[in-house]
Amino acid sequence: MFWWERNNLRLIQTNLREVDATLNVDQLISDLKEFSANTLMMNAGGIFAFYPTKLKYQYQTPYLKQDLLRKVIEETHAAGIKFIARFDFSKAHESIFKEKPEWFYRTKDGHEVNYNGIVHTCINGYYQQEYSLKMIEEVITEYQVDGIFFNMFGYQTSDYSSNDYGICHCQSCQTRFKEMYQLELPLSNDRSSESYKKYKEFQWKTTQEMLGSNS
Repeated sequence: MFWWERNNLRLIQTNLREVDATLNVDQLISDLKEFSANTLMMNAGGIFAFYPTKLKYQYQTPYLKQDLLRKVIEETHAAGIKFIARFDFSKAHESIFKEKPEWFYRTKDGHEVNYNGIVHTCINGYYQQEYSLKMIEEVITEYQVDGIFFNMFGYQTSDYSSNDYGICHCQSCQTRFKEMYQLELPLSNDRSSESYKKYKEFQWKTTQEMLGSNS
């Protein structure tokens, strides 16, 4: 039986900004105890790394002055609190887009979605398919985490202001859809369209494949 099945979770989740790399850990632990929390979920990597990463394409927040991830894990464990590492691979820093544009989401007109320096990635691109595993491996190898969590997994088409940019038309999506269905990607969300119906099936199958499910 896993630890989370033996105990009721009293979980606190952070959603750290880049500047929160200077977080007061002692105050955090004090607050967790005050709330009687037994589990903390905190940002580890993905959009921003809150630890000194060795990976070229894992963007590390420039505000990091210490290994925040290690210190928080050590302090939570000392307080008898479990730690879940939070990752978000749905987006990446624009500096990575400049070097590896083929890893990112594209509108039907070929444009990226850049939201204040954070660019949408694609579930079928190398960043999510392969490079994300390197980030996970780095964290679970170097740090004693009790679990991991993926934020905003799947086909994300809207930005943080709820602007919807439609179906991804990156080369990875175009190629994979063509190989699976011998069709071009649909240009709209027309539910009566046969190509859109196939596209919804495509989303389901590719998502389940990435999750390792055979169902």
